[in-house]
Amino acid sequence: MGSIERVFGRFRGKSVSTNRKILAASAIIAVIGFGVKLVSLANASFIAKFFGTTYRNDCYLEAFLIPMTLGAVLSGSLNQVLIPTYIEVRDTEGQEAGHRLFTSMLMWNTVALLGLSGILLATTGLWLPLMASKFNPHELQLTTSLLQCLIPIVLIGGFTSMWGAVLNSKERFGVVAIGPIMQPTMAIVFMFAFQKQWGIFALAYGTVFGSLLEAILVGYTVHRTGHPLFPRWFGMTDAVRRVRAQYFACIAGAIVLNGTSLVDMGFAGSLGQGSVATLNYGIRVPGVFIALMLTAVGTAVLPMYSQLVAKRDWAKLRHTIRTCVIYLLIGSVIVTLILIACSPLIIRILFEHGKFTSKDTEIVSHVQRLSLLGAPVAIMLVPVTRTFTALRANNIMSMVSVGSLILNAVADYVLMKRFGLPGIALATSVWMSLVGVTLFSILYFYLLPKAERTSPPYVEAVMEGPPSPSETAMLDPYETVE
Repeated sequence: MGSIERVFGRFRGKSVSTNRKILAASAIIAVIGFGVKLVSLANASFIAKFFGTTYRNDCYLEAFLIPMTLGAVLSGSLNQVLIPTYIEVRDTEGQEAGHRLFTSMLMWNTVALLGLSGILLATTGLWLPLMASKFNPHELQLTTSLLQCLIPIVLIGGFTSMWGAVLNSKERFGVVAIGPIMQPTMAIVFMFAFQKQWGIFALAYGTVFGSLLEAILVGYTVHRTGHPLFPRWFGMTDAVRRVRAQYFACIAGAIVLNGTSLVDMGFAGSLGQGSVATLNYGIRVPGVFIALMLTAVGTAVLPMYSQLVAKRDWAKLRHTIRTCVIYLLIGSVIVTLILIACSPLIIRILFEHGKFTSKDTEIVSHVQRLSLLGAPVAIMLVPVTRTFTALRANNIMSMVSVGSLILNAVADYVLMKRFGLPGIALATSVWMSLVGVTLFSILYFYLLPKAERTSPPYVEAVMEGPPSPSETAMLDPYETVE
């Protein structure tokens, strides 16, 4: 990773524009991420070979989705609200103050993830029959056993996510980008080595082991930077209060936004055996496309947007957002059209072997086409949502998200009744488009104009570095943002 970081280091000078920095970081992360996603698609291909659209695959997906989604919501939300404050504290109060903030919030996250794991295990009999209403007792028992096997991923992923956030804040993106390759790689290895003896549990054990290897890789890299690794509570400081205030708003929005996948899988589970697996295959390629862009662009823009907000450079922030949105829309529309045209061929190449038949290819490719319709807007949302985070306006995003989750559930039900399983994919694309237009409009026509009206203009000759704590307090335009 050293050579990658040196390449990116060429773009860190003050003379280089923010857009070029974002482009350089995004390109590096995208190249690495593309390789990671290829391995992820290979993993999905082998899952199709060994388990197809059988009930065992349904059981694994239901067991995997809940802990992964909720764990990612808690850790991901904390990272989003932590990075802007962490950068501000580190740059204005010193490295040690930044370390204290990070280890305190790591303690917060560890307790939250342990509590979540305990609640999920203790209440399995309550929520699992709702998520998998068509599962018989044997399938419910298998899903419960798989959940017990996969639950360590929640805590392991929490540490990996927060350690990765530290590296990203230092603009060291390489290891964080390549780390996720461990999980699908180990899943493939375990399936080949142990599938005959362990069945679907070979996939589960490989996934957990791969997550552990990723955590070790990222943690070791953080340790080499001299940054503390483990949680330690330093009390309820002012910085912790600021992160906490935004965290609850952000987590509410993240639960709603990520809850769409749970809602979609819940409706798919009501359609009978194989529906959950079919939907998962259909959204896999669109998901890889969106996740690749989200990781590449989102990771790069948040630290840089946070710095522009700290400097109150609203003109540059507005220009950077507009540039990112335009180029992302153009590029993603072109790629989406190509993927839609090639959808049957893609599914046939990736999945049609072993227990995955030509009949499965037909329905999965149809689901994939409908899922791809919302991809351009989902990708456009990356710089938009990161700007909400940098502006510490996650509460507004949460309010929009609540309405969008209800809209998605209603659309799922109505379109599922009309079109069956493909209707769920279409509903998600419709929901994503409406959310994207709404959030962009709020950001560009309300939040940014409000910030420009309530703070002085940025003057580069004066602003040699980030504002001092006293300047930040005087210039903060978001005290009244609801």
